[in-house]
Amino acid sequence: MRVYLLAAVLVLCGCPEPMMGSDAGTGGGSGATGGGTATGGGSAQGGGGGAMDAGVVGVELLGKLAGLWSGPATLTPLGNFPVMNFDLRPVDGQFVFGQSDLDAANTLRFGFSIETYGGRDVLAYRNGGFFQGVLRDSRTQLVEADGGTWRFCSVTDAGCGYIDARFSVSGTQLTLDTRVRGNQHVLWNATRDELRSIPVPFPSDTVSRGDGSAPWPTMASVNVTANFGVTLTAAADVWVILTTTPCFPTFNCKASRSVMRAASASDTSAMVTVPSVHAGTYKATVLVDLDRNFATTRAPSSGDRVAVDQDVTVNTTGSAQVTATTSVVVP
Repeated sequence: MRVYLLAAVLVLCGCPEPMMGSDAGTGGGSGATGGGTATGGGSAQGGGGGAMDAGVVGVELLGKLAGLWSGPATLTPLGNFPVMNFDLRPVDGQFVFGQSDLDAANTLRFGFSIETYGGRDVLAYRNGGFFQGVLRDSRTQLVEADGGTWRFCSVTDAGCGYIDARFSVSGTQLTLDTRVRGNQHVLWNATRDELRSIPVPFPSDTVSRGDGSAPWPTMASVNVTANFGVTLTAAADVWVILTTTPCFPTFNCKASRSVMRAASASDTSAMVTVPSVHAGTYKATVLVDLDRNFATTRAPSSGDRVAVDQDVTVNTTGSAQVTATTSVVVP
């Protein structure tokens, strides 16, 4: 099964110190320094039209980001990870969002929108989520852009000396090169495996979302009731994998989202929730990973139980319900 798992959340172990408080994060500071003058240009390439030009530099990046991106994350404080996936899409006329999940306590979020720092409306990149239940929420602002690379630095007084993140996009290739306090933090070389449509024009407005106190967008969730078909004799991992294309029969599907929950011996079912899911139609595949090695091998083992390609439609808000029985035993 060539579904690409979202191991990226492990990178959070080495992320900058959490900005404590609400999930809205914090703003303030005098703005990033050390970046030169930003210059925009280019047009959206994520499946829609060009960007609206209303004086906010670099907004053309929003359209270029749309897609399901996958690639290795290397040079992290914890080592190298073979796959990091992000399904980046608009959630409205401006905000681009993507999320990866490992379990209920560990998530990684990317958000891009227009915010106001130092009295200026700027393109902002937000990196947030939870690591082991601890909230991490860092905001950066665009300080340089040349139409191929967009440089974001912390909105705090420390600016680029604290967080320095550079997104380079060329066609179907994306690179994220992030340094924290001058030290390499992550290098992500990704390929856009699937296109995502965007409105025309996009962004459709350049109205600021405020000073860094706005919450993450409200989105839908997918609640999956996984019936195992047997009683577990030992602890197992239960995976829910959402894809936009069928996995059967080739299993060349790419994971838009994947979530794992642990199940205990004697369990016959599990409830797995996938939060903050983009609206659209998906196929849900459920795997009962009896030998608990799927996170490493990215393939089911003999004896694992699966339910493949369960239809699910997700609205912009609310929750979608899926019930699946893992009746197929991997030979």
